[in-house]
Amino acid sequence: MSQKRNNDLIGSCARIRSPFDQCVGQIEIMSQSQATDLLALLRKNHHDKHALCDRLEEIADSLPDNLDRHICATAARSIDPILKKAHQFEEEELFPKLAEHNKTRKEFDLILSRLTGEHHEDLCFGEEVRDALLALASDTPVQSADATGYMLRGFFENLRRHMAFEAEIAKSIQFTKTAPELTPSAAE
Repeated sequence: MSQKRNNDLIGSCARIRSPFDQCVGQIEIMSQSQATDLLALLRKNHHDKHALCDRLEEIADSLPDNLDRHICATAARSIDPILKKAHQFEEEELFPKLAEHNKTRKEFDLILSRLTGEHHEDLCFGEEVRDALLALASDTPVQSADATGYMLRGFFENLRRHMAFEAEIAKSIQFTKTAPELTPSAAE
């Protein structure tokens, strides 16, 4: 990114512009440092969830003949902690910050409610996937390899779609210069 473009992005007020502008408009959310911290945590959680999705896809691709039971067990044990950590961050830190700065936008509440509802669905589906993986790991599958493959794909595709929606919101955060404390003379 050019230095001028980078400087234009530095400021104290983050705004979201998204494909959903028709319903939520331009959204003022928080200071640059708050936004940077939240985005870093969101990226870390997305990294962990993408790694989980990749592992689940590898397992689905390996069914039925090339299954590694250790990988199944490891993936099964990682589902709950990864999802719970990400959901806790989003529901306790990210979403409240977004909601706080968008109190008058009912449409925005609907978006956050949708994402929170998807968290519940992901946890429930994740429990089923965990149980199926643990059964595979112990060589006592409860369903056919095809059914397990479809289950895994349904789960990781839902996670990827959810992350893509969140990434669209995160990508659209722009910073504008508005705070005097970030000017060169005030920073010295």
